[in-house]
Amino acid sequence: MSPREFERVLEALGLSKAAAGRWLGISERTVHRYADGDAQVPVSTVFLLRLMVEQGRLPKVPRRPRPVVADHLTPPTA
Repeated sequence: MSPREFERVLEALGLSKAAAGRWLGISERTVHRYADGDAQVPVSTVFLLRLMVEQGRLPKVPRRPRPVVADHLTPPTA
């Protein structure tokens, strides 16, 4: 998938680069690398994106993850 096609697919799905990263489970930086042509889009991602466009389905984009608070890892105070 060319960088231009990648950007067109994101646009067709209504995804920003940040939202695409969250939805695909990759960093926003990686999405930018695909769009800039600095990295090749994996075949599995190409298939998924093309299927979503063909089916006319818009992805449900997860919200940004909340930071995990590890209270249970704090040692007890004596």
